[in-house]
Amino acid sequence: MKKTLLVGLAISFCVGLLMLGCGNSDDGKGKAGEPCNDDGTCDTGLLCMTTGVCQGEVTLTEFASEAASLNCHWLFTCCSQDELGQIADSMGLSDQLKDEASCTSFFKSAMEAGYSTPAQNAIDAGRGEFFPDKAAACLAVGAQAECSGNGADALKSLLKTCDDSYNGLQGNDEECSSQVECSAGLICVNSKCLTPKAAGDDCIDGDPHLCGEGMFCNDPEGTGGQCETRKPQDADCSGIRLECDSGLKCDSETSKCVQVQPMCTGGH
Repeated sequence: MKKTLLVGLAISFCVGLLMLGCGNSDDGKGKAGEPCNDDGTCDTGLLCMTTGVCQGEVTLTEFASEAASLNCHWLFTCCSQDELGQIADSMGLSDQLKDEASCTSFFKSAMEAGYSTPAQNAIDAGRGEFFPDKAAACLAVGAQAECSGNGADALKSLLKTCDDSYNGLQGNDEECSSQVECSAGLICVNSKCLTPKAAGDDCIDGDPHLCGEGMFCNDPEGTGGQCETRKPQDADCSGIRLECDSGLKCDSETSKCVQVQPMCTGGH
């Protein structure tokens, strides 16, 4: 599944993932089709589902649901109430992040609309392929995530970790009805899979034919500009969207790209 699957969700959540060894037991727990271990893990490569059963494969619908559940559990485990409030305010999700159940319900619907339904449509049309075993294995890794300090991007990073569980099959300049139909590195623009714009290409901020990864559209007036490389720490900036590199923001007082203050480190 590609990073671009999040387009349209208006969400940007990140979590640093840490691969941990999963526990084994002698009482039958932790194996495929058996209850999860007491610590909520399964044998390596298996996912402890929200039903409490270990599975080695998940359907598209199950993937969307489990990813939403993992995302919200991480947020409400790692983020303080103040941090959750900041995230909710910045995303306009005050009602959706009032508790873990509301969060899970919202993101399940968002994942279904933004990923599992269009992905299934793509598969039915021969324009996509899904790997149930890889999807379960990557979610199992995500379930062991530690509090990373980047609470604003948890779901995005979890989905990036699962990149190899789904492939769009349409190539450059081939037809597409949604982003999930395009192969890695391509974007669906006006029903065509296209290569993102390169440095120096003309652009308009907000144009669906976006600048490539690691770049931004230098268009301060909203009337047209060029794709440029995102700026490093301490570089001058003017607050243009995505102007500073990943993990940085444009400080309004100094007009410099500075590190984003860590959030959701688990230190409640």
